[in-house]
Order: sequence, then structure tokens, then C-alpha cells
Amino acid sequence: MRLSRKAAGIMTKVMTKIIIGVMAWVMIWMVFWISPAAADVHSVHSVHYVHQYTIDEYFLGEQQALIEILYTEDAMYTDRTTRYTGSWMKRIFGKVKEERFTAQFLLKEEQIREVNWYRNKVLIYPLDQLADTAWIPKLEKQQETVEEILKERYEVAEPELILQVFPETETIEGYPCRRIRAELRMKTIDKKKNSQSITEVFQDVWVSEEVPGLEQYHEFHRKLGERIGLDAQRLGKLNLILRYWKGSLDPIRDRLDTAKGYPVKHLLTLDAIYVSNVGTDAEKTVKKRIKTETMVLKSAVLKDSKDKKDINDPGDPDIPEQFFAPEDFIVERVDP
Repeated sequence: MRLSRKAAGIMTKVMTKIIIGVMAWVMIWMVFWISPAAADVHSVHSVHYVHQYTIDEYFLGEQQALIEILYTEDAMYTDRTTRYTGSWMKRIFGKVKEERFTAQFLLKEEQIREVNWYRNKVLIYPLDQLADTAWIPKLEKQQETVEEILKERYEVAEPELILQVFPETETIEGYPCRRIRAELRMKTIDKKKNSQSITEVFQDVWVSEEVPGLEQYHEFHRKLGERIGLDAQRLGKLNLILRYWKGSLDPIRDRLDTAKGYPVKHLLTLDAIYVSNVGTDAEKTVKKRIKTETMVLKSAVLKDSKDKKDINDPGDPDIPEQFFAPEDFIVERVDP
């Protein structure tokens, strides 16, 4: 199944919201297109990754997070704990506010389970609904109505995307890595005010083929990509920047394919630029750094599959309890 560009963009937004909730993109930041090693996928029971994540946001200030992701062949478990350490948030709450997000992507059960720790609930999103495009035209129609209203005043320029893959090897956290750099520039023209709003996004990703668990990681994402019918690379290593890009990936696909491996580190910056009185003597430009994000892989642990009858059994002692909700949580099914 191949979706239209607009449908793919909407599907990506919906999947992003469902998959990661508050963190908005982190769990689908990883690359889909990895070169599989010769090892047998079934020889590994699971791989457990731990990432350290730091964000400095214009409105929310500094945030520190620990993100843990565990893969089996047919499941991905994620758990993220965030601490809002910025002075503004500490003044509001009188302390360092903590937030937690947990989710399970279960391909055998064909569902995504999100643990809502604040409402004592488990929300179930069925994959068959997400893969069914029948509901997408409704969303497209709503979007087109908004666009009709806005285009009378605003003109959106064609986004500019530049991608570079560097041949040099750098050692990050003990892994030999290659760096990928993506630059995206988007501009909206306000015809009524004679002004321009410009967004510049820069993302650097360091990937390595020597990180343990690539086979398990690759196999799960291959199955997920096939199941939901999305362009895998749009949800891959450059998801942070490609979620803003609605055009075809074909012009840069070859360069995406040359940078294979697991993301060991990424750095993203987002700048907002406002230009008033364009083309006049009173023209003025104001630039603000809206967001800086850094994520680093701190550990990768493989666990053997010997004597495992069902590697996705929630009762499996090799899958830590942190990835599951308490038994007394209410379970609710959510349909798109």
C-alpha cells in the first residue's frame, strides 16, 4: 500500500501523536533502514537500549530525561522519565516536576499500548485502525478547509532540504560512527503584514553499525513499517527533521541509504526567524533559538533467547516491570 504525500503526512502526524504522546517524536527517532548483519535474528531474545536525553526549550526551559527501549522480534517496549529542571518550571511547581511516559508496540497483538500514569489507565490503539486509510480523507478534508482560509492571507514557500553524509569516522561513546547532517528551511509569507516567518531546523546524527542488537532492532522496524504502510525512512533516523518535510524522499533516498547503523548520538536545533517590513528601509529581522535537543546512547545490552517459548510474554522475567502498568490500571480502547 502506498499513501499519497498528504495522506502520508497526516498518518505520520497521527502516528507521532499516538506513539509518543508528550515526547512528540523520541521513540520513532531510530533508523529503519539498517544493513542486517549475518547473525540469526532469532539468536537474540531482546536488546535493551538506554539513552540520555537533554532538551533546552524556549518556553519550558531545560529538561533531563532517561529513555529506555527494549526490542524483541515482534515487540518494542519504551519507558521515559523526564525531569523539568529549568528555573521557570521550578518556580511554577515549587520543585523539579517529573513526568513519565511508557508504551508497548505489540505486533502479534496488533496494538500499541500507552500507559497513562496520571489517570491510572492503559490506552490501546489498534494497528488495524491505524493501517486503514479509510478515515484519512476526513482528516484531509478538515485540513483543506483550514488551508482555504489561510491561503488568502499567507503564502507558504517550498521548503528547502539539504542532506550531507560525512565519510569521516568519529568515536562516540566507544562506537565508530559516521555523521549525517540535515538542514531544513521553511518560510511563510504574511501578505497582509508584509512579513515573513522562517523556521530553520538543523539535525546531526552519528550512526554506527557496531552497536549490539542491530538484527533485532532492524527486524522489528521492518515489520512495523510493513504493517502500517508508511515510508520507513520518513519515520527513521532523521524523523526529527523529516516530520516537517512533506515532499517526496526520492531525491535524497540514495544518501539516506548510505548512512546505516544505530543512532548513537543526535543533536537538533530549531530557530524561529521573523522578518518585518520586508523590502523596505524599515526591514527588521529577529531570531530566536526555540529548541536544542541532544540524545546519547549510554548502554546496549543483549539477552539470549535459549529456552524461550514466547519472547513477547508480558510475564517474561527478562522484560523489566517498568515497561508494564500495574494490574489495577483501567484498560481502554481508543479508535482514531
